[in-house]
Amino acid sequence: MNIENGFAKMWSVSIALLMFLLVGCHEPGSQRVAGTHNEANTAPKAPNAAIETTAAGLTAYTPSAAMTPLTTCNLEQFDDAKFQGPAVTAATGSAHSVAGWIAAPAIKDSQYWLRFDDKQAARFLQARLTLNVQRPDVAASVAGAPALSGFKFGLPANVLPAGHYHVYLAVVGNGMDHVCDNGRQVNFGP
Repeated sequence: MNIENGFAKMWSVSIALLMFLLVGCHEPGSQRVAGTHNEANTAPKAPNAAIETTAAGLTAYTPSAAMTPLTTCNLEQFDDAKFQGPAVTAATGSAHSVAGWIAAPAIKDSQYWLRFDDKQAARFLQARLTLNVQRPDVAASVAGAPALSGFKFGLPANVLPAGHYHVYLAVVGNGMDHVCDNGRQVNFGP
């Protein structure tokens, strides 16, 4: 019984982290508006971008009470389609991808995270991100940002349990959590 409860809690935290992370940030040069996407400022997707797949890389975390907003980042795509509307619907039994960019040159010794939060189920999960996509548009619009500021993250099938996730980016560095959140939501179900 304890093993089943622990497994259920892990799945709950996983889903919560995904939803929290998909709430994302904004496009370079655009205003930050929750749940909307400005196609005019979207860079073309990188067709041969490497996908970082870390099935075992999802870990539970405890949300910090003190988070600093970060606006130089964006969760742009889910399964190679632009985020649009209030929520994306996805099957838990399928693999998925999440793509975007982070530019935080002033944050030293930074670690990048994709977070999935399902607050109703008390699930808070995160996956470590590696910047693996060239984004010259970001480098041109954010002072000090490197061209290698994009990412494409592979989320394996059956990693997150069914739930309503707030999905967003976090940069941990300079002794604090910096959160990039532009309202991305993903509903994972069977």
